[in-house]
Amino acid sequence: MEPPRFFPVIAVFALALFWSAPLFAKGEAEAEPIRAKFGVLLPSQDRPWHTALYQEAVQATALAAMESLGNFEFRILTASAPEEQLAQITGLEEWGMGWLLILPLDFSTITLKLKELHSKSVRIVVIDQSLGNAGFGYADISGDYAAMGSISGQWLAKKMKAAFMTNYLCLGGRSSLSETELMDTFFGEMSKEPSLVNVLGEGQYKSIALNAESAYKETAALLRRFPKIDALFCQDDDILTGVLKAVKESGRKDIRLLLGGGGSRETLRLIRDNDPLVKATTLYSPKIAAEAIGFAVSSARNPEGDGFHEGTEQLKVRIPTVLIDKSNVGRYFNGAF
Repeated sequence: MEPPRFFPVIAVFALALFWSAPLFAKGEAEAEPIRAKFGVLLPSQDRPWHTALYQEAVQATALAAMESLGNFEFRILTASAPEEQLAQITGLEEWGMGWLLILPLDFSTITLKLKELHSKSVRIVVIDQSLGNAGFGYADISGDYAAMGSISGQWLAKKMKAAFMTNYLCLGGRSSLSETELMDTFFGEMSKEPSLVNVLGEGQYKSIALNAESAYKETAALLRRFPKIDALFCQDDDILTGVLKAVKESGRKDIRLLLGGGGSRETLRLIRDNDPLVKATTLYSPKIAAEAIGFAVSSARNPEGDGFHEGTEQLKVRIPTVLIDKSNVGRYFNGAF
């Protein structure tokens, strides 16, 4: 299997425009160059995936600024709380941004603010966490959460059935449309095998912060609560790191399989080195930041490229995922975050 192309058809076309289209308004070559200001708001670098996301954004904006001969300006800011992100939006408004690319830290207050910006003709690109149908036109660029859940469920159900395992436990991140999409497709696949039992109850999972420390503490408590667990679906590789630590410290021998998600270098190392518990993960690349920036830049260059803004629903762009296991881990290891 070849590695997935991180840029779907719409984005490939966008990047083709980015590299080839002249940075001038439609008309004569001597026309006024197109100028634009782009604000990029990302989470603080509190976990490896966020750090890699930030690095991808820095590289992509530096390249875009250089190619534009200074006509495109970028400001990248990070925040650890919704209130901080809202304040950053205000600052970017004062700066005169025409485009906002954002991974929202909150959905209610941030969505209202984005709708207000939309009414002021600011083009909105939402990264990673979909707002769903928010009543205004925006670009919704994320990994394929539904496919991640489906692929994970298919793999785990097959492995558990083959090894006569029955009981499983799930841990996931904060409640969001994307999270729900992933978990719904995961449980949809697991429910096809009647011998499998979710110890938390059908369709239930423990929602925790996406970091190893929280995962370690929550897993330790869950291990004390449930005496028989065969497998754990961790949904995220940062969660997997904490879960693995808790399982090893517990000395439990009943737990035989852990499955994460994301494709971190540490998880890929475990797969490569034949860890007895960690055999696979699914890919969710931080290159999504470069994807979003490439989309925005190419749309700004093209006089008709921001048509999504006039719509009443989001324009969806989904980056493909793939299962990574022993058979293909070598293809992804060097590029992992």
